[in-house]
Amino acid sequence: MRRLLKGFLLFSMFLIVSGCGEEEDTGVKVALFSDIPLEFNDDFEGLIQESTPSSSDVEFSSYAGFYEKLIVEFISKEVDLFLVDEALIQSVYDPEAFKSLDMLTDEQLKTVPDEYKYVNEETGETNVHAYPLGNDSKLLKEIGIELERPLIAFIPIFSGDSETTSNILESLIE
Repeated sequence: MRRLLKGFLLFSMFLIVSGCGEEEDTGVKVALFSDIPLEFNDDFEGLIQESTPSSSDVEFSSYAGFYEKLIVEFISKEVDLFLVDEALIQSVYDPEAFKSLDMLTDEQLKTVPDEYKYVNEETGETNVHAYPLGNDSKLLKEIGIELERPLIAFIPIFSGDSETTSNILESLIE
């Protein structure tokens, strides 16, 4: 019995110690979910790095356009900026789970389709929570690729570094 108690206490201590050992994340994570050929990954990463303030670390990941992987990454709450093929957006779209894109100019707001606008019923205020990056966006122009459908960019509510993430998105939209 005593041996069992010692084993249980040892196991409990192990769980407590291992749970406290997480590293604090200081960088911004950007994830692309699309069927864009892998040969463009370095171009995407380079442009995103250029769009980032020098004091910030950015980690770029690219995934095939699968709903399941998008949902797993969204639920993991580790990505700060998502760039998602328009065909996939409905699997995670929830205006209350995305940050409002307040950095958009009035001109940019006019180009956003109604499906990405959200009207707060209590205040009557209209907010944009997702922005389509079409073939005329800086991101796709500089990379030199044309897509059939736009990439939808959004910042989840759990994003850790909203200012840096907003600056990256703003520079990709220009």
